Amino acid sequence: LSTNRSASGSTNGSADGSGVATPLLASSSMDELLELQGLNRIKDAAVLIVSKLVAEKHLSDKQKVAVGWNLALLGNPGTGKTTAGKLLAKLMHEVGVRKSSVLVETTGEEIMREGPQFLKDQLEAASGGCLFVDDAHALDPSSKE
Repeated sequence: LSTNRSASGSTNGSADGSGVATPLLASSSMDELLELQGLNRIKDAAVLIVSKLVAEKHLSDKQKVAVGWNLALLGNPGTGKTTAGKLLAKLMHEVGVRKSSVLVETTGEEIMREGPQFLKDQLEAASGGCLFVDDAHALDPSSKE
């Protein structure tokens, strides 16, 4: 995990030129995510999550700002969104953002086909963990895809 990753995805200040500075938290999913080609905005979001946790580590619960970590990964097919989303879900559990390692996967098409009760069941199954909705654009009836 780089402590000096910029919003553009570039890094600086690493001793070995790799762009990775002193680790803040050990996370196998962060390591895997940072090894992926491209996806700099997703990597920046992951670094933001961990940086916020590290920055607030010394604060009491009353002093911490509650944040909902709901993410939408947008991009062309085949660019690694699904892989990155699964790694982000693992990361959120590893660093304590999510209480559970449960990852419930579904698709926008499945939610539309099965209806509101299915979505409610999926949300309940993911409680404390992550609900991953692949191809969420299918939830928008006006979507062209």
